[in-house]
Amino acid sequence: LVLRADVSGDPGFAGLLGRVRDVSVAGYAHQDLPFEHLVEILNPVRSLARNPLFQVSVTSQAGLEGGGLVLPGLECRAVPAGLDTEKFDLTFAVAERFGAGGEPAGVSGQVSFAADLFDERSAVVLGERLVRVLAAVAADPGVRVSGVEVLSAAERDLIVAGWNETGADVPAGTLPGLFGVVAGAVPGAV
Repeated sequence: LVLRADVSGDPGFAGLLGRVRDVSVAGYAHQDLPFEHLVEILNPVRSLARNPLFQVSVTSQAGLEGGGLVLPGLECRAVPAGLDTEKFDLTFAVAERFGAGGEPAGVSGQVSFAADLFDERSAVVLGERLVRVLAAVAADPGVRVSGVEVLSAAERDLIVAGWNETGADVPAGTLPGLFGVVAGAVPGAV
């Protein structure tokens, strides 16, 4: 299903989950509508380079006993497909893990990416940011969307201090005043 989340009004995360639930339930009511027919109806701008309705996919596998499919009389295990291409710009896949006794043992995840848009390090950083967001909202489900810190402390320091550090003295004054000083020094310059 192609779904969009409405984050307008800066809701708390629990409220956002309610919105997502409502959109999902409405979407499931129309899940029998063929995807190709939906694309025809919406008639988005088409490109051979990308999916017409979304570029990021999130998949979730729930309830797999012991991390794999259980079928009586058969041994089942996951086998990597070995594909060198990704259908979407990014795909985040998560699966529940369970212990030997069937008790919940966490969640594991995987990030796949289009190699022409991302390098491996960029995809890893995006995965780390997703984990950071999920940890923040799990710790405080009422946190507002704007209150979730996406960047690590090191990333924030690099952006705020590192990239903005010019080492140059900046004269005091307003922008129009400084512009006037420069314009007065070189009146004929373009």
